[in-house]
Amino acid sequence: MRRRRPLGRCAAAAGLVLACVLVPARLPAEVIKELRVVSTGAGPAPRDSVLAFITTREGQEFEPTLISRDLQALQKTGRFADVRVSAEHVPGGIALRYEVQANPIIRTLRVNGAEFLGNHKVRNLMELGAGDLVSDAILSVRAQKVRESYAKH
Repeated sequence: MRRRRPLGRCAAAAGLVLACVLVPARLPAEVIKELRVVSTGAGPAPRDSVLAFITTREGQEFEPTLISRDLQALQKTGRFADVRVSAEHVPGGIALRYEVQANPIIRTLRVNGAEFLGNHKVRNLMELGAGDLVSDAILSVRAQKVRESYAKH
């Protein structure tokens, strides 16, 4: 009479085989060969201004979690309206491409047609001056302050 093997041993062996198939050995990490910075907006986005806020450098191992942190760091600066990162395989490693759209910087601020409140009052309400970074959201909030002030008077 043939002896039956316990089902537990077969299941354990099948699980081990499945684990070997599903969990490959650690592959060697790819190296970042090139960091590219591309400006997608009207204003320039110098490479140095992007590199100042990221930790990823050429020659490092490619680590998606670090690149994700870099992306968040760039977004938190407020200097950029849009930030994107893409990776491309190149001979010998990975090329990272940081696409950034810089928020504009105010050079001069002129107010026209503010006879009722006055030029000085409107400028104070806007809370903007030369050298300030500006985004659509900031302009919207500041313009609303001016409209509310006109509505009060």
